[in-house]
Amino acid sequence: AGQTLSIDLDYFHFDGNLEMELYEGDGQTLIDFSFTAGPDFESVELESAEPARYCIRVFGVSRFVQNAYTLSVDGP
Repeated sequence: AGQTLSIDLDYFHFDGNLEMELYEGDGQTLIDFSFTAGPDFESVELESAEPARYCIRVFGVSRFVQNAYTLSVDGP
């Protein structure tokens, strides 16, 4: 059985809103996303995750957003 994969994105919302998407290793197949988790964070949890390569996309809601962030990953 797999484990839970947790991905947390912390940032300062006042500097611009960020969003996060989780893809399979091919970078094409969307698994999950977080568009409104909170004012200063986004979070995605994938239950029963198997050890594999995943692709995480972090992006600003407008092309003018230039925000720093911290990405934390816990899981297989």
